[in-house]
Amino acid sequence: LQSIIIKEKSTKTKYYVGESLDLSGIKVIAVYDTGEEEIYEGEELNVENILYFRGKINQEEMDYICLDMEEKVKAFGCKKIGVPITVTYGVVDGIADVEINVPIDKAVDDFDNYRFKKNLIVKNALKFEYIGEIGQMPKASAVLNDYISQKKLNVITPSFNIVEIKQGETVEIKLTVYIGVGADI
Repeated sequence: LQSIIIKEKSTKTKYYVGESLDLSGIKVIAVYDTGEEEIYEGEELNVENILYFRGKINQEEMDYICLDMEEKVKAFGCKKIGVPITVTYGVVDGIADVEINVPIDKAVDDFDNYRFKKNLIVKNALKFEYIGEIGQMPKASAVLNDYISQKKLNVITPSFNIVEIKQGETVEIKLTVYIGVGADI
Protein backbone atom coordinates (compact mmCIF):
# COMPACT_ATOMS: atom_id res chain seq x y z
CA LEU A 1 0.00 0.00 0.00
CA GLN A 2 1.43 3.34 -1.06
CA SER A 3 -1.37 5.51 0.32
CA ILE A 4 -5.06 5.85 1.13
CA ILE A 5 -6.81 8.96 -0.13
CA ILE A 6 -10.21 10.18 1.10
CA LYS A 7 -11.73 11.42 -2.15
CA GLU A 8 -15.02 12.56 -0.61
CA LYS A 9 -15.93 12.97 3.05
CA SER A 10 -18.90 11.32 4.70
CA THR A 11 -22.14 13.28 4.31
CA LYS A 12 -22.79 13.10 8.05
CA THR A 13 -20.27 14.97 10.17
CA LYS A 14 -22.12 15.72 13.44
CA TYR A 15 -23.18 13.07 15.94
CA TYR A 16 -24.85 12.76 19.33
CA VAL A 17 -23.20 10.67 22.05
CA GLY A 18 -23.91 6.98 21.40
CA GLU A 19 -25.04 7.52 17.80
CA SER A 20 -23.70 5.03 15.23
CA LEU A 21 -21.13 6.08 12.67
CA ASP A 22 -22.63 6.77 9.23
CA LEU A 23 -20.12 6.52 6.38
CA SER A 24 -22.62 7.33 3.62
CA GLY A 25 -21.02 9.28 0.82
CA ILE A 26 -17.42 8.58 1.76
CA LYS A 27 -15.16 7.78 -1.19
CA VAL A 28 -11.77 6.22 -0.51
CA ILE A 29 -9.00 5.39 -2.98
CA ALA A 30 -6.23 2.92 -2.16
CA VAL A 31 -3.12 3.47 -4.24
CA TYR A 32 -0.89 0.44 -4.83
CA ASP A 33 1.87 -0.33 -7.29
CA THR A 34 -0.33 -3.04 -8.88
CA GLY A 35 -2.69 -0.68 -10.70
CA GLU A 36 -5.50 1.64 -9.79
CA GLU A 37 -7.82 0.63 -7.00
CA GLU A 38 -10.76 2.50 -5.54
CA ILE A 39 -12.87 1.53 -2.54
CA TYR A 40 -16.22 3.13 -1.80
CA GLU A 41 -18.34 2.61 1.30
CA GLY A 42 -22.13 2.71 1.58
CA GLU A 43 -22.70 1.54 -2.00
CA GLU A 44 -25.50 -0.63 -3.39
CA LEU A 45 -25.59 -3.31 -6.05
CA ASN A 46 -29.12 -3.49 -7.44
CA VAL A 47 -29.82 -5.49 -10.59
CA GLU A 48 -33.21 -6.58 -11.90
CA ASN A 49 -34.06 -9.66 -13.98
CA ILE A 50 -31.35 -12.22 -13.40
CA LEU A 51 -30.93 -15.64 -14.97
CA TYR A 52 -28.76 -17.55 -12.52
CA PHE A 53 -27.09 -20.83 -11.82
CA ARG A 54 -25.86 -22.14 -8.46
CA GLY A 55 -23.86 -25.34 -8.14
CA LYS A 56 -20.62 -27.15 -7.43
CA ILE A 57 -18.61 -27.41 -10.65
CA ASN A 58 -15.08 -27.62 -12.04
CA GLN A 59 -13.55 -25.03 -14.40
CA GLU A 60 -14.49 -26.95 -17.56
CA GLU A 61 -18.12 -27.15 -16.41
CA MET A 62 -18.07 -23.45 -15.54
CA ASP A 63 -16.93 -22.56 -19.06
CA TYR A 64 -19.71 -24.73 -20.50
CA ILE A 65 -22.40 -23.27 -18.21
CA CYS A 66 -21.40 -19.69 -19.07
CA LEU A 67 -21.72 -20.43 -22.79
CA ASP A 68 -24.94 -22.39 -22.27
CA MET A 69 -26.46 -19.53 -20.27
CA GLU A 70 -25.76 -17.16 -23.15
CA GLU A 71 -27.51 -19.59 -25.52
CA LYS A 72 -30.50 -19.88 -23.14
CA VAL A 73 -30.78 -16.08 -22.98
CA LYS A 74 -31.08 -16.02 -26.78
CA ALA A 75 -33.50 -18.98 -26.79
CA PHE A 76 -35.74 -17.16 -24.29
CA GLY A 77 -35.80 -14.16 -26.65
CA CYS A 78 -33.93 -12.04 -24.14
CA LYS A 79 -30.91 -9.80 -24.31
CA LYS A 80 -28.00 -9.90 -21.89
CA ILE A 81 -27.58 -6.58 -20.12
CA GLY A 82 -24.02 -6.01 -18.93
CA VAL A 83 -21.63 -8.70 -17.79
CA PRO A 84 -22.26 -11.66 -15.46
CA ILE A 85 -21.95 -11.26 -11.71
CA THR A 86 -20.25 -14.22 -10.05
CA VAL A 87 -19.98 -15.43 -6.47
CA THR A 88 -17.64 -18.15 -5.27
CA TYR A 89 -18.72 -19.64 -1.95
CA GLY A 90 -15.81 -22.06 -1.65
CA VAL A 91 -13.44 -24.39 -3.50
CA VAL A 92 -12.61 -27.96 -2.46
CA ASP A 93 -10.34 -30.22 -4.54
CA GLY A 94 -10.83 -28.13 -7.68
CA ILE A 95 -14.62 -28.06 -7.36
CA ALA A 96 -16.04 -24.57 -6.85
CA ASP A 97 -19.39 -23.78 -5.23
CA VAL A 98 -20.42 -20.88 -7.48
CA GLU A 99 -23.31 -18.67 -8.44
CA ILE A 100 -23.42 -17.13 -11.91
CA ASN A 101 -25.86 -14.24 -12.39
CA VAL A 102 -26.60 -12.99 -15.91
CA PRO A 103 -28.57 -9.72 -16.07
CA ILE A 104 -31.26 -9.90 -18.77
CA ASP A 105 -33.84 -7.51 -20.16
CA LYS A 106 -37.02 -9.33 -19.03
CA ALA A 107 -38.45 -12.04 -16.79
CA VAL A 108 -38.24 -15.68 -17.89
CA ASP A 109 -39.37 -19.04 -16.55
CA ASP A 110 -37.00 -21.36 -14.71
CA PHE A 111 -35.38 -23.89 -17.04
CA ASP A 112 -33.37 -27.00 -16.10
CA ASN A 113 -30.58 -25.83 -13.75
CA TYR A 114 -31.20 -22.14 -14.44
CA ARG A 115 -33.45 -20.03 -12.28
CA PHE A 116 -34.92 -16.57 -12.60
CA LYS A 117 -34.76 -14.04 -9.81
CA LYS A 118 -36.36 -10.64 -9.99
CA ASN A 119 -33.70 -8.73 -8.02
CA LEU A 120 -30.14 -9.05 -6.82
CA ILE A 121 -29.57 -6.46 -4.11
CA VAL A 122 -26.57 -5.90 -1.85
CA LYS A 123 -27.00 -2.86 0.41
CA ASN A 124 -24.45 -0.98 2.51
CA ALA A 125 -21.70 -2.52 0.45
CA LEU A 126 -18.05 -1.86 -0.07
CA LYS A 127 -17.48 -1.33 -3.76
CA PHE A 128 -13.96 -2.13 -4.90
CA GLU A 129 -12.77 -1.26 -8.38
CA TYR A 130 -9.49 -2.36 -9.90
CA ILE A 131 -8.20 -1.55 -13.37
CA GLY A 132 -4.87 -3.03 -14.39
CA GLU A 133 -3.00 -6.07 -15.58
CA ILE A 134 -4.71 -9.40 -15.10
CA GLY A 135 -1.58 -10.84 -13.46
CA GLN A 136 -1.85 -8.30 -10.65
CA MET A 137 -5.39 -9.31 -9.69
CA PRO A 138 -4.38 -11.36 -6.61
CA LYS A 139 -2.42 -8.39 -5.24
CA ALA A 140 -5.34 -6.09 -6.01
CA SER A 141 -7.73 -8.42 -4.17
CA ALA A 142 -5.39 -8.30 -1.17
CA VAL A 143 -5.96 -4.53 -1.13
CA LEU A 144 -9.64 -5.09 -0.42
CA ASN A 145 -8.93 -7.67 2.28
CA ASP A 146 -6.41 -5.32 3.94
CA TYR A 147 -8.95 -2.49 3.85
CA ILE A 148 -11.62 -4.65 5.50
CA SER A 149 -9.15 -5.78 8.14
CA GLN A 150 -7.79 -2.29 8.88
CA LYS A 151 -11.29 -0.83 9.16
CA LYS A 152 -12.47 -3.84 11.24
CA LEU A 153 -15.55 -4.19 9.05
CA ASN A 154 -18.09 -6.96 9.61
CA VAL A 155 -18.55 -8.73 6.26
CA ILE A 156 -22.11 -10.07 5.96
CA THR A 157 -22.26 -11.24 2.32
CA PRO A 158 -19.95 -13.05 -0.06
CA SER A 159 -18.22 -10.98 -2.71
CA PHE A 160 -20.21 -10.29 -5.88
CA ASN A 161 -17.68 -10.01 -8.70
CA ILE A 162 -18.01 -8.29 -12.06
CA VAL A 163 -15.07 -8.88 -14.40
CA GLU A 164 -14.55 -7.11 -17.72
CA ILE A 165 -11.52 -7.98 -19.87
CA LYS A 166 -9.97 -5.71 -22.50
CA GLN A 167 -7.61 -7.33 -24.96
CA GLY A 168 -4.96 -5.16 -26.58
CA GLU A 169 -1.18 -5.23 -26.47
CA THR A 170 -1.62 -6.40 -22.90
CA VAL A 171 -4.63 -7.99 -21.24
CA GLU A 172 -6.22 -5.42 -18.95
CA ILE A 173 -8.95 -6.17 -16.51
CA LYS A 174 -11.62 -4.16 -14.76
CA LEU A 175 -12.74 -5.90 -11.60
CA THR A 176 -15.65 -4.55 -9.58
CA VAL A 177 -16.48 -6.26 -6.29
CA TYR A 178 -19.43 -5.60 -3.97
CA ILE A 179 -19.33 -6.92 -0.41
CA GLY A 180 -22.10 -6.22 2.10
CA VAL A 181 -20.86 -5.00 5.48
CA GLY A 182 -22.71 -4.51 8.74
CA ALA A 183 -22.18 -2.64 11.95
CA ASP A 184 -19.09 -3.40 14.00
CA ILE A 185 -19.50 -6.39 16.30
